[in-house]
Parts: sequence; C-alpha cells; structure tokens
Amino acid sequence: MSTLLISAANTWGAIVGVAIGILIAVLIVIGKYVKKINRYGCPVCKKLNTYTKTQSKEIKRNKISKPLVSGGKIYGERITYQVTYKCSNCGNEITKTEYEDE
Repeated sequence: MSTLLISAANTWGAIVGVAIGILIAVLIVIGKYVKKINRYGCPVCKKLNTYTKTQSKEIKRNKISKPLVSGGKIYGERITYQVTYKCSNCGNEITKTEYEDE
C-alpha cells in the first residue's frame, strides 16, 4: 500500500514538473513577442510595420578597414545617414542614424 502512494506521488510530481516547464516556455515566447512589438512598432499608435522612409541625408564619410580571417584587411568607406521615417497610420516621425559600408 505504501509503495502505491509513493508511486502516485512521483507521478503527480512529474506532471507538475512538466506543467511548470510548459508554462515557462509559453512565458518566454510571449516575452519575445512583446519585445518585438516594442522594437518594430510605432511608439504612439502601437501598430506594427507602419513606418516608411521619407527622407535620407548623408551626414559623414569615414575611411574604414575590416580584418579578414586569412590575416589581410579590406579597406573601404562607412557612410553615415540620418534617416527619417513616418508612420502611415498616425503620422508620427522618428529619426534614426544608419550606416552603410562600401
């Protein structure tokens, strides 16, 4: 009789452990989705993917070099742009600094 109770307790412990694992996985997925909304959504109207590029202005050019795995270097230029985006839903504008390597 006592071995039956121990076996039942172990079974319930395993079920609770699996349930907690599933709950943690669901919370991680929800957390990543919320981060994605905050990163790519409009901060005013909270809509996703509504920004369109309205203006791009070159700010500066820098000479750069990138090391290669083989030991050499590649030389080029890094162009810095000031880019303005506008939300097509609410009209909010944001300005970002972007880089392009040539």
